[in-house]
Amino acid sequence: MAEDWFRVGKVVNTHGVRGEVRVISSTDFSDERYAVGSELMIRLQTNEEVSVTVSHHRIHKQFDLLQFEGYSSINDVEKFKGCTLYVSSQYLTDLDEDEYYYYEIIGCSIMTDQGATIGR
Repeated sequence: MAEDWFRVGKVVNTHGVRGEVRVISSTDFSDERYAVGSELMIRLQTNEEVSVTVSHHRIHKQFDLLQFEGYSSINDVEKFKGCTLYVSSQYLTDLDEDEYYYYEIIGCSIMTDQGATIGR
């Protein structure tokens, strides 16, 4: 079965000289997605996919700052600027009842209290 990947953020810049990247997160679960040991995929602007493992995560102002195993200098992560971060579907956790991931509800029809159907 093909693996599905879900966007969790975008690398907008580097931070410092020790290999941290500044990420604008698009996930509601940043603590879980960016936990030490989490595996992510970065899609480079050449469409090449690079697997990375989070070695450090912290929040600075409105950004998530991440460092990856094996990437210890600014020179190593410069190529990630402007790239998108993804998490594999195998790492998605079950949500509570009546909670859904966006991909689960896109394209669904909605029934209003008045009986009207919105959508498809």
